Amino acid sequence: MIELTPWSNRTLQYAAAILFLLFSGSVIYILLLREDLNSSEHTVAALDNKNDSLKAELTNQYYAIVNLSEDIALLKKPSMKSIELKGMEVAPDAKAMVYANTTSGEVYLELVNLPPAPEGMQYQFWGIVDGKPVDAGMIPIDGDLSGIHPMKTVLNTTAYAISLEPKGGSQQPTGKIYVMGNS
Repeated sequence: MIELTPWSNRTLQYAAAILFLLFSGSVIYILLLREDLNSSEHTVAALDNKNDSLKAELTNQYYAIVNLSEDIALLKKPSMKSIELKGMEVAPDAKAMVYANTTSGEVYLELVNLPPAPEGMQYQFWGIVDGKPVDAGMIPIDGDLSGIHPMKTVLNTTAYAISLEPKGGSQQPTGKIYVMGNS
């Protein structure tokens, strides 16, 4: 039969030291894993933010494409006439395009190159009928001014113009004409 001998103090000390080292190593390993986990969580959060940003950008691009498609469809109508408004003496490099539906009288405006309006001023669009200016709408001060904007319907125009007016507009042009073109 096998006889069991009690462990010596020395053996117990070695065993305790080994267990302490294993326990200490396990604690250090767990702390390192926790640090890696925290780092991974921060990386995932940063990637989620980037993903949200890309989703928003993609949505904006989608709506820009939809708007451009609508603009192209509008301009392809056979009844649509394009009129270039050229810069006048006050702003020779200024330019705008008018798209007028010769059947319905609908008018659309595209700002190509118009200097920013000074504080307290705003651009106003005019249709010239029988030599007299007719208000065709105010050009927005803020926001995205790119693209084609619907304006007021003005029938029987011979020309179009844009003037700089006090904010809110005028009954008749009081400011300088920046662009003009014959229809």
